[in-house]
Amino acid sequence: MKEFNTSDIYEVKNSTDPVLLTIVIGHGQVAKTDVFVKGKLIGDKIENTIEDFPVGSNEELRTSPPTELVAHTVVYDIQPTTNETSYKFILRGGANVLSLPTIRYKVQKDGDIVIYTTRILFF
Repeated sequence: MKEFNTSDIYEVKNSTDPVLLTIVIGHGQVAKTDVFVKGKLIGDKIENTIEDFPVGSNEELRTSPPTELVAHTVVYDIQPTTNETSYKFILRGGANVLSLPTIRYKVQKDGDIVIYTTRILFF
C-alpha cells in the first residue's frame, strides 16, 4: 500500500455559483472516494471517476476561518494487464480552475491499493 497527500488553496468568488469537483482515476482501475467539507461527509464512497460533484456554493465555502475540503480516495488495482494507477484532482466554479498535477504510481503486485488524499483550503 502506498499513500499520497497533496494540498493547495482555492480562491472562491463572491457568488452563489457551485464549486465542482472532478477526480479522474486512470488505467481502468476502480476507486472509492469520500468527500468531506468542514469535517462533514458530503460524498460517501463515490465510485471511480467523479465528474462535476458539487461541494458547495462559492458563498458557502468563503468563510473565516477558511473552509477545508478533504477528498480521500482509495484506488484498487484490478486490471490484470497493468499495475499502473493515476489520480487527477480538479476544482472549478471558483475564481479559476485548479488542476493539480496527475499523480501516477505503479503498485508492486496485482490487487494492491493506493490511497490519495487531497486537502484544499478555500479563501
